Amino acid sequence: MPYGFPSGPALVRDIAESDWPDSVYEGARSNRSIMVFKSFARSAGKVLLASNLYSIDEFLSNHPPLQSWGKQSIAIRILMAEMKSQRSACAAGSEEQDWLKLLWNEIALRPEDFAYHKLAFVTFNYDRLLEHYLTTSMANSYGVPPMVAWNAISRLKIIHLHGQVGRYQPEGPPRSIDDQPSISFGDQVLFPLMETCANSFKLGWESTKDGSRVEEASRLIAAARVVVVLGVGRAASLLSPFADAIRSVVHSGGVAYATGYGLREAERRPLSDLRLQVADPGIDAALLLRDRIHFPSFC
Repeated sequence: MPYGFPSGPALVRDIAESDWPDSVYEGARSNRSIMVFKSFARSAGKVLLASNLYSIDEFLSNHPPLQSWGKQSIAIRILMAEMKSQRSACAAGSEEQDWLKLLWNEIALRPEDFAYHKLAFVTFNYDRLLEHYLTTSMANSYGVPPMVAWNAISRLKIIHLHGQVGRYQPEGPPRSIDDQPSISFGDQVLFPLMETCANSFKLGWESTKDGSRVEEASRLIAAARVVVVLGVGRAASLLSPFADAIRSVVHSGGVAYATGYGLREAERRPLSDLRLQVADPGIDAALLLRDRIHFPSFC
């Protein structure tokens, strides 16, 4: 996976093992609270591993008593991935896979020009990589302070359908805004913050109880002229709430693309049924964007 974030199966494995570094537990109320959490994690991890499920969301939906532990563990793993990504300057590890680098080089605008940008993002991810990558790129491209860059980037519409591990801030110590944690990308994972971070996002099945973000995303997609779906892969069912919106784009003369990297024909069919033009199995996100999208039309 590019950018150092785990795939669904890798997230299950990492949480089942719960082999977090000692630094994660800094700031805990007591050694006893650490021991209790670790003991619970060991027993819950065995059940998770024995489930043989690909998705931690699906597992937790069937085990209500484990949900608090599971969501805190998700927060720990994602924040650890953000720390690693920060240290490696958000490197994808492969120039060909670095679709964010391609995106930035195509749309790079000065802070004052972002108010007129037509790009919008809808993401299922809990991490803040998108916000951080664009903010850092702008700050270093034009020599402006990170907060100035973030104020510009935040004008883009970015919808996290299920929430985030914390509000993004480009720098500064963790703080709380409207009962939501505001955490700098790459900050040290602090155990006392994990419960708050876990409460700031919802698992997929929890989000069905609150459809406001889905409705907002559907309106955004339906109004688009070009829709590009990246990285959904075998989880095409995630797009079901947006089926009508995607089809309406195509019916009105727009276009809708999707990556099909590594997918077999049967796995590609649900995407095609949504009227998405699915790229060949060997085409990754960066190649799809480079070959199909005319970026100046978004600026």
